[in-house]
Amino acid sequence: MQSTDWHATYQSRTAQPRLDSDYPPLTRQRQFGKMHSIDVKHPDSSTLPKTLVYSLDEIANDYEAVMASINHACSRANGPYNISGICQTADMVYLPMEQRLSDQRIRYVIAPFSGVSNDNIKADILTRWSSGFATKGLIRLTDSSLGLFEIVDP
Repeated sequence: MQSTDWHATYQSRTAQPRLDSDYPPLTRQRQFGKMHSIDVKHPDSSTLPKTLVYSLDEIANDYEAVMASINHACSRANGPYNISGICQTADMVYLPMEQRLSDQRIRYVIAPFSGVSNDNIKADILTRWSSGFATKGLIRLTDSSLGLFEIVDP
């Protein structure tokens, strides 16, 4: 494996800005306890994941408007997109999006859970599932929880 002077590489990259495509495609793979280099193409910027970001205050105050915003963003002409999950911090919610491969129309619903106990959440997920909804995740608010659900529109 080739030795690299990381300090010199960093200096040359910061001294002269370059495009991602100018950097050598390199990643690491662990095999039998050793690190091996393998060539991987850099992703095209048009296929990089997109993320919707909402504040918890925004969601708590008007989750129906947030739901409309999500559905609008996922049905844009340059894409359609799917929400792949939920990442939540103390005050923000991040919804990573992936380009949808099928032409199916997907609709997202944000709905409150009937309670915050494990039994209530489990029962609500089962009820939604029996109606054709897939659960994408849970958004925890101060005293309640909201679920993000996905359904295929006919």
